[in-house]
Amino acid sequence: MVWLLLLLYHFLLRCSNASEEQELFKRLGMPGPPNEDTKRKDPPSFMMELYRQHNRVLGNGLATSISSFDAIDTNQSHEISGDRWSFEFSIADLDPVERVKEAHVRVYKIKGSKQKETPYRVTVFHVLERERSLDSSVSDQYLVNPFNSSLVVRLLDTQILESRQSHWVSFNVEKAIEALQELGVKMAKFEIASTPVNPIDVAPSSRGIRFTKSRGKQPSLIVFTDDGRNSVEDDRDTRNSQSLDSINYDPSQSHCQRKELFIDFSRLGWSWIIGPPGFDAFMCSGECTLTFNNKMQITNHAYLQAFLESKHKNIPKPCCSPRKLSPMTLIYYTENGIKMKAYEEMRVEQCGCE
Repeated sequence: MVWLLLLLYHFLLRCSNASEEQELFKRLGMPGPPNEDTKRKDPPSFMMELYRQHNRVLGNGLATSISSFDAIDTNQSHEISGDRWSFEFSIADLDPVERVKEAHVRVYKIKGSKQKETPYRVTVFHVLERERSLDSSVSDQYLVNPFNSSLVVRLLDTQILESRQSHWVSFNVEKAIEALQELGVKMAKFEIASTPVNPIDVAPSSRGIRFTKSRGKQPSLIVFTDDGRNSVEDDRDTRNSQSLDSINYDPSQSHCQRKELFIDFSRLGWSWIIGPPGFDAFMCSGECTLTFNNKMQITNHAYLQAFLESKHKNIPKPCCSPRKLSPMTLIYYTENGIKMKAYEEMRVEQCGCE
C-alpha cells in the first residue's frame, strides 16, 4: 500500500486534471467530491462525536467505516397518521462489497403528555416493493403490507417507550440493510407504529408518541460497515508504538530519515472533507549507503545491496522508503450523506533502507 502514498505525493507535486484526480480517489478507495448542486447540511452531532472517538469505534473487528443518511424530504411531515410514521433514505453511497456490521434508524422523540407516564409499544418495519422480494433468499422474511398489497413488510425492532420522556431513540435495522444490499436496492423505507401497552390507562390529553424533524434532530440512518481490507487494528498498534523516527528531521544529515509532508485539504480544493483539515503524512528522504547511521532501520538485503553497489556501479543503492505506516480516519460528505472511514497506511511512522 506504500504506492498509495507515492501516488498522493505525485499528485501534490504537479497540477492535475480532473481525470488524474478521479484516478487518485479510485486508488485511495474514496468516492470523491459530491455533486456541487448537493446541499450540504451541518454534520450531525452524533457523527461528529463518533469521529472524535474514532479510535474506539473503528477497527478491533468492529467496522472500518460509518455512514450517515438523512431522511428524504425532511421538510415535509413523515407522519402517516396519529400513530404511524414513514421514513425513507437513499443508501446509494454504500459500497456493495462492504459487509454490514450494524445499522440503526435514529429519531428524536418529543414529549407527548404532560401528565402521567404512559408506556407505548413502538415497532419499526422495513417496507419493500413486493416484486423486489420475489425469488430471493429474504422473501420468507416479509409479509404482505395490510395497507398496500403491492408492498411487503418485515418486523425489525420493538421498544417500550414512555410518552413523557424526550430523547433520541435508535432502532436496529441491520437485517433490512443486509437484504437491500443483497437485492441491489438503493432506497431504504421504514415505517414506525406505536400502540399503548394499556389503552385504558391513556390520559385524554395524551398525544401519544411523537417524533420531531426540527433542526439538529432530523431522522437519520446510521450504517456501520466493514470492507474486509483495512487492517486498522494492526496499524493503530504501529501508530502508538515508539518509533525511531520520533526524532525530529535533521536537514544537516543526508542519511535516510522521515521528513515532514503536510497534506492540506483546503489547498487541494477538497472542501467536502469535514475533518481533519489536513494531516502529517510525512515522507522518506535521504541516502542509503554503507555508512549507515545507527538510528536507521535497514534490512539485511539492503545492507548487502549497498555493499555490492560500492563494488559494482551498475547495481543501484537501496531505497529510502516507509517501513511502518499508520491509518488515517477521514469524515467527509458523500452524495447522499456523510461517511467516516479509516484508510490504512496513510501516515509514515518509520523510514528505512530496503
